[in-house]
Amino acid sequence: MSYHLHRTRQWTAWFLGALALSPFAFTFSFGSPEERQQLSPVTGRVCFAGRPVQDMTLCLDQGGRHAAFGLLRPDGSFALNTMGWTDRGAMPGRYHAHLYTFENGPTLPGKFRSPETSGVEIEIAPGWNDLQIELH
Repeated sequence: MSYHLHRTRQWTAWFLGALALSPFAFTFSFGSPEERQQLSPVTGRVCFAGRPVQDMTLCLDQGGRHAAFGLLRPDGSFALNTMGWTDRGAMPGRYHAHLYTFENGPTLPGKFRSPETSGVEIEIAPGWNDLQIELH
């Protein structure tokens, strides 16, 4: 068997396998349609000492679990996503927020890295929410 024919069969097998599994992937990764309809779009801005916080991730926790996150842009703005990256927004409710920074990222006081010590609580209401978060 030629190398070309062997590679063609490998790619065909991979494609057919992926195609066969794709309905299951969509079913399990995107949540229920009812859950997506209940999500509230959430945008906003995070500042510390009057300056925008950037190159960090705002994380919202509920019941000790991550529920939503938003990447902070250079102007401190964000748009929240569910933890699956597929749906924009967050479920209405009360959350504890904290910031996650990458190695060699910007620094803030350590208390903002944990939802228990950050002191930042956020209430997401049904419908669109625009949050202005000033860290102290």
